[in-house]
Amino acid sequence: GPVGQALARGGVVAGFEVLVLDDRDEFLRAELFPAGARVLRVSRDYREAFLAEFQGREISVAIVTRCWETDTAALAAILRQSPVRLAYVGLMGSRRKIARVKDEVAKLGLDLADQRLHAPIGLPLGGTSPGEIAIAILAELVQSRNAHGGERDGETKAAALASQGVG
Repeated sequence: GPVGQALARGGVVAGFEVLVLDDRDEFLRAELFPAGARVLRVSRDYREAFLAEFQGREISVAIVTRCWETDTAALAAILRQSPVRLAYVGLMGSRRKIARVKDEVAKLGLDLADQRLHAPIGLPLGGTSPGEIAIAILAELVQSRNAHGGERDGETKAAALASQGVG
């Protein structure tokens, strides 16, 4: 969706290694994303080992999907795929939606206790358009990367993953 697309563009510009995930082909068309961003089709339940290539690396994840069900599936998949080192995990949505996702993840037996979930995602800049929301998210990702000693030149320690699909 528009937020994921804008976030991918900004992530590439900010020097992140960007991987965009979605379960729908129409949202993964190459022309929607900048050069340097990779796209990967996953199932709606995010059961694929999409973080396997990042094992041993510190990564940042932005979850900006279309509904609480895919938010839950994406967050659960990320938590299951440890020992990826999560420098940042953010979830877009209302406080009610976020509470539901947390509850659903707990029902799956997964624990968020060791992971600070940035929710709602992004710095509070007050923006409402997809571009403004993406800038707020990207600002928080950069802030987190710099706090964790991430590199900006050469190898990037953090990979920004936009699990997207917001309409």
